Amino acid sequence: MKVAVIGAGAMGSFFAGMISKAGDEVWLVGRTSALIETIKKKGLLIEDGCQRLNIRFNTITSSPETIGIVDLVIIFVKACDTAEAIKDAAPVISKKTTVLTLQNGFGNIEEILKSVDEGQVIAGTTAHGATLIGYGHVKHAGSGETVLGAVGGSASARIPAVKELFDRAGISTRISEDINAVLWGKLIVNIGINPLTALMKIKNGSILKNPPLCNIMHEVVQEGAGVAGKMGIRLPFHDPVEQVENVCRSTSGNNSSMLQDVEAGRKTEIDQINGAVVACAEEVNFAVPVNRMLSTLVQAMEDIRGST
Repeated sequence: MKVAVIGAGAMGSFFAGMISKAGDEVWLVGRTSALIETIKKKGLLIEDGCQRLNIRFNTITSSPETIGIVDLVIIFVKACDTAEAIKDAAPVISKKTTVLTLQNGFGNIEEILKSVDEGQVIAGTTAHGATLIGYGHVKHAGSGETVLGAVGGSASARIPAVKELFDRAGISTRISEDINAVLWGKLIVNIGINPLTALMKIKNGSILKNPPLCNIMHEVVQEGAGVAGKMGIRLPFHDPVEQVENVCRSTSGNNSSMLQDVEAGRKTEIDQINGAVVACAEEVNFAVPVNRMLSTLVQAMEDIRGST
């Protein structure tokens, strides 16, 4: 299978490296010349515990038009960059191309559907944790299941080939008949972990070691689950708080994507994560004061950083 991964951050580099190692043709699309030259020269380095995996990788570019049509596009950019990413990816997409979003937050599917037919789009989540140490240097800080599902009914026929690709690459994957519930499940995890780690500048597992932070995490997760219930969403787990605590443990050494954004001086995805819960809560007239507070605090941190 010929694959294009849009976004050379931690998760994009990890997926591209693992797929390439399995023998499939994968192109990684990045933005900066320094990133591209570093990966071409040194390859992709993936650290996993005591193991260091160095993968020779020459198929990286900032110009998607040089790639040609691909079988699969995987979008791994920040939610705020989705509209631009799908526009830039147009030269590699034909009617035969499947477009997959494995991004955090809400709103990505809607942006992709502005440019791609619903029958070509699939969505999913991944529980893998990864931190970008440097260009092409990824610390794989946690493993977990990747879940895929169709956005529109006709897209379901495309999913088995993607699952087979991921399984072949060592990325354990299953197919869900209710991807909306799965996406909400991932959102519940993100609202509990991302803003707290970003604000306090701590790793995921540190939340559980601090009782006040743990209490805040419980409250924000319970609010999110309440919104999902009001909207008729059946979450893919029985106990949302327990689920988020389990993710904190399984990715205890990971820096959340939001913390990585803060440390790199990038805009965060707070509007598409806790902000999305606030927006949905307003639609169903449900109070979410803790989610609203955390959204405001992260936005304020970004504003302060931008003014200094």
